[in-house]
Amino acid sequence: MKSYHHNSNDYITNSHINITFDELLSMDNSRFEEWVMEFREEVKRSWVDHNQPPIRTMDDKTILSQIERLTDMSIDGTLQIDTMTNSKDCIVMKSPISCTNTFFPNMGKMKDINTNDMDGDSLWGFFVEGKKTTQFISSIRRNYKFDSFYTLSPVVKKNGTNSLGCKDGKKWVKTYNEIGIPNHNFWLEPLDKIPRGTISIKGNVVEDFIDKGLITSKNFNGGNVEFSKTQLFRIRLYKEGKKLFPTNINFLRKGLVMMGVNFPSTISKFIYHHFTEDLKNQSEITIYDPSSGYGGRLMGCLSLNSDRKIHYIGTDPNTDNWIPELGISRYEYMGRYFNNNIKRRNQTTFETFMEGSEVIHLNREFQKYKGKIDFIFTSPPYFGAEGYSEDETQSFKKFPSYEEWRDGFLKQTLETCVEYLKPGRWMCWNIADVQFNGKYYPLERDSVEIMKSLGMKYQQRYKMVLSGPVQKKNVNKYTRLPSTKNFCGIKGSFKKYEPIFCFYKPD
Repeated sequence: MKSYHHNSNDYITNSHINITFDELLSMDNSRFEEWVMEFREEVKRSWVDHNQPPIRTMDDKTILSQIERLTDMSIDGTLQIDTMTNSKDCIVMKSPISCTNTFFPNMGKMKDINTNDMDGDSLWGFFVEGKKTTQFISSIRRNYKFDSFYTLSPVVKKNGTNSLGCKDGKKWVKTYNEIGIPNHNFWLEPLDKIPRGTISIKGNVVEDFIDKGLITSKNFNGGNVEFSKTQLFRIRLYKEGKKLFPTNINFLRKGLVMMGVNFPSTISKFIYHHFTEDLKNQSEITIYDPSSGYGGRLMGCLSLNSDRKIHYIGTDPNTDNWIPELGISRYEYMGRYFNNNIKRRNQTTFETFMEGSEVIHLNREFQKYKGKIDFIFTSPPYFGAEGYSEDETQSFKKFPSYEEWRDGFLKQTLETCVEYLKPGRWMCWNIADVQFNGKYYPLERDSVEIMKSLGMKYQQRYKMVLSGPVQKKNVNKYTRLPSTKNFCGIKGSFKKYEPIFCFYKPD
């Protein structure tokens, strides 16, 4: 039976384009560019014909394991103290659950938008549509041939396990030739300045070692041995015979184009659990998600089937989330997959609409939920930050200026939410300000002001903590505090966060 979720990259893995790093390293520029074009064609064929985009995947056993772990995961410890304010309002993601992405192979079509012309780049554009070939080749060269992520050929460091007890490149090369490192070889990376702690070697020494046979053309990227006597090199070690994929396939969504990420299902589970705890004895809790995205919040809903009965309603105009062969949306496909495999006391039901949240109030089928929704939670589009599809119904296409988007999409969506929400119920809104090409867009302020104007009571703000610390370059050397907006302190480390605004509808 055909699978409509992304659970294998075997076509790419087994393809002739899945070469070893050794082979890639030895290619001259002409042959490398030929390989890049072959790579593009194979990925296109894999994606279009076999539903296998060039992004990380997992098999069904792993998917089910993650879903079960999410379902049984306690929310205890999710809410933590912000050491900057001493307030317990930081939502910290537990171990990540990434299996939701496998149900949306179309995530690779998401564009990183440039607001000058509201256009952008995507994996789909690079591989399937064949856009920006020069940029594409350059990125593949940087990510793979020169291993910019350092996974194929890590740098040899003075105190590292592969230092061979050496502190300089001259001694290291001599020692390597004497005792070797089993199944490994090295290449020399030319740099203007050698980072501290790494083993380096000068051009004049390299010339001498070439004459002595200690260094050959195989130790140079592309076999190019032309360099000056003053050129500096650092040593990069690689395992012979190691193929590029599938381990390194996910680099494309980072090094080629910055794809958007799915909403963390562990955080959505916490939000849904927290704000429906008082309602769990209802025969059914009706939840609305105005921007269903790529299913991260639906997955959180599904995982609450142990102690409450939830009916999830979602809206999203992205036609790529429709599976025509099955006549259902990817949300429904994922929901059925979950319910068929994860059995608990209850079973989450769902109804999704392939329409925008700014027009859904006109749909007669949706109108049956007016005044019947118990909780609303979403993360809407951040104006032009991301392009989810090429549909003209996408909000950034319908409303190309921020003022048009704010009044035509944001305000109308919030009006529908307030109208359809029961009195005495909660609504949570995850949104953050964005900046493009020097222009600032106050999405946070405008969302709060619109909600207040509609009679909603602003109660609190949760901080959804993002992974990774604040970079040192963004910490002021005088105040020793981050210079960026929206940061918090978690267990001695500065972290970025996105706000989740919480509103209450008065009785």
